[in-house]
Amino acid sequence: MKQKTKSIVTALLLGVLCAVTLSAVITVPDWETARADLLIGMQYETTGLDLDAVPGWLAALVMLHQNFPLDGWAWGPAAAGLAVLLCWVRGQREAKPKRTELVLSIVFGIAEVLGLSICKLGSWALVFKNPYQLCVGVLCMAGYAVLFYHAVWGLYALLGRSRTGGRRGCRGSPCSGPAPWTGTPGGRSRRCLGCRR
Repeated sequence: MKQKTKSIVTALLLGVLCAVTLSAVITVPDWETARADLLIGMQYETTGLDLDAVPGWLAALVMLHQNFPLDGWAWGPAAAGLAVLLCWVRGQREAKPKRTELVLSIVFGIAEVLGLSICKLGSWALVFKNPYQLCVGVLCMAGYAVLFYHAVWGLYALLGRSRTGGRRGCRGSPCSGPAPWTGTPGGRSRRCLGCRR
């Protein structure tokens, strides 16, 4: 029961991460502009703005919202759907990719974010502009890596199911069908002819 709960929580967190990543806007928010926008949004006078009166954490939230505008209603169902899908994929333990696919997923996440930054901004400012952008870039890289890794995992699971027809001839090893069993005359040992075990 504890393991199942852990799997569900993990899938939910990964689903939220993927939804946040997919919602990301490729832009570099400016600190002063964020504070000015916050004052205007709070209906302060636009003349003689006292930017020092704006709390830093509020300005940071405005910058975060510029990169991740999650105020739309659709992102909640999207995160829930991704969580359900990831939970199913992670349940296919026999199809789990190896370390090579994990490394390739990390490389894909890094390349995807750097490529988006080059295409949209003409530089790597999305990642290397300042410490805040570095955190945003790393978060997006992790999200794309998770998406790619679980996409490969799900593909392996589907290919394995179509190849075996969803059946197993012997425990722990996929056979090409309901393989027959054979044994010694004494009946002390058995062997599955489908997988030669």
